[in-house]
Amino acid sequence: MIRVDRGHISTKCLAVLVLVLCKSAFADSFVCVAEHANGFVYDQETETWEVSSFSVENRSYLVSPTDENNVFIKALKYDYEIQDGSSPKSIIHCKAVKEIDTNQETGLILCRGSLGESFNFDKGSGRYVRSQPSGYVTKKASSGTGDGPYMEIGNCSPK
Repeated sequence: MIRVDRGHISTKCLAVLVLVLCKSAFADSFVCVAEHANGFVYDQETETWEVSSFSVENRSYLVSPTDENNVFIKALKYDYEIQDGSSPKSIIHCKAVKEIDTNQETGLILCRGSLGESFNFDKGSGRYVRSQPSGYVTKKASSGTGDGPYMEIGNCSPK
């Protein structure tokens, strides 16, 4: 006769259930790492905008499904959110592009933020583009902030 310890089986079942739930929660999450960024900076001496490269060292993002319990997010029907890799705060919310007939996701995620910021990601290619065009339009040239328009590219992999 085989003796079964019910407590041992229950613990194993609970562990498997937790793993399955965690896997499904992160199944559609991606870690994105910046490769290059270029843009414009204002030169105070010459009073002109100059082309510049920016450091992307340690710049990363987390793309993950939005919290379905957030009433604001649910009302606006956002599908994903982008978080800065160094902060748990969402920096931009996104919508997945869906097929018209089937309502299935195509793999393309489009994000639009304030003042024209965008973050576009394709799950198939694993590539993203982030841009911020407003630095040129909204900042006074004499402000000296260096916050000019920029574009950044990088790659994402499943989390």
